[in-house]
Amino acid sequence: MINDLLDRVSEAVWGPWTAFAILLAGLFLSAQNRFFQISAFKTWLKETAGQLFKRNKSDSITPAQSSLAALAGTLGTGNIVGVASALAMGGPGSILWMWIAAILGMMTSYGENVLGMLYRTRDAGGNRLGGPMLYLENGLGAKKTARVFAVICALSAFAMGNMTQTGAIADSTQKAFGISPVVTGITVSLLAAPAVLGGVAGAVRLTEKLVPFMAGAYMLACLAVITVNYRALPEAVSSIFRCAFTPSAAGGGVLAAMLTGVRRGIFTNEAGLGTAVIVHCSAETENPVTQGMWGMFEVFADTIVVCTLTSLAMLTAKTDIGNTFSCIMGNFSDDFVSLSLALFAFVTIIAWSCYGERVVVYLFGTRAAKPFRILYILAPLPGAVLGLSGSVALSDILNAAMCFINITAVLLLSGKIRQETRRYFKR
Repeated sequence: MINDLLDRVSEAVWGPWTAFAILLAGLFLSAQNRFFQISAFKTWLKETAGQLFKRNKSDSITPAQSSLAALAGTLGTGNIVGVASALAMGGPGSILWMWIAAILGMMTSYGENVLGMLYRTRDAGGNRLGGPMLYLENGLGAKKTARVFAVICALSAFAMGNMTQTGAIADSTQKAFGISPVVTGITVSLLAAPAVLGGVAGAVRLTEKLVPFMAGAYMLACLAVITVNYRALPEAVSSIFRCAFTPSAAGGGVLAAMLTGVRRGIFTNEAGLGTAVIVHCSAETENPVTQGMWGMFEVFADTIVVCTLTSLAMLTAKTDIGNTFSCIMGNFSDDFVSLSLALFAFVTIIAWSCYGERVVVYLFGTRAAKPFRILYILAPLPGAVLGLSGSVALSDILNAAMCFINITAVLLLSGKIRQETRRYFKR
């Protein structure tokens, strides 16, 4: 009953108007900044990917480390389950809309991070504190709205960042290995505890090590599948473009493809939510534009690279996600998907602990950090027992609320983004 209600509310808040609003916001910011994500591709790629493997010789959090932590928050179930769901519900054409949403979302993510850096402050403990709640309060003078956003984000940390991810792990490991959801929930709690209890610094140190390894292994596996099935690649790519605009597209036609692609795109890369800004603002750098570029890189890596590889692997293998890797792994295919999903979801849980902790500190002060961490490491157990049913719909509802507040703020402060961008290129 409750799950049905959540599904209906989710469908209502993620109707056509929401998808169009997100796309138009990204288009406006892109046009205002001369399609920076495309015209300055070499510049931002050099400033981001080119810095990934430089060693940090200080104890401070670098832009690369904060970006990997934010990327950990986006590299979750959406990159595997989300893509599979998009193909099932919206057909191959949904992937094109996912790309469009990501390209425009790169500029939205850029703008969020620029504003986050401009309006960030320090908490009572001297740590960096930033995010939509700060540019809502200090940039627009909307303190009440800032607090509403922070409350929704805290709830989302438990829903999308924790329970949804744990539910995905529990469903997957039970199916693949017959492990009880209760055991999975307790195991996730114990494994997450050291990083979560270590606060933002502890989470950043863990994600810095895990993200390159897990993303690299998964992408290599996808590339291997595509290589083995290379004869089916032209048709796979063709179907993505053909089904995006034809009424016969699977799942209900063009509108279904667009809505599914945009919704799953937002679920996986979080562009427009403003959540990743919270951890980006912990970086010890004073350049808002450079940090904004890391936001673009994050969306690019998550959706344009990882989600695309997942979709092409599935389309060339012509099977469901569980059997996609059977051509290279045999009977281990389903287990590999389960392990990948578990690892992706686990680092998302760690990253979202950063988001939740910082908004709780914003709301209640530094004294609230420890109680939040304890509650957060207890949440995987109910998440595992409840599974994915209902939690994805709840996450979509919370996402829509954060998206509406955040994008409105970004658009109202878009002049500041343009000003900082032009100042950077003049230098």
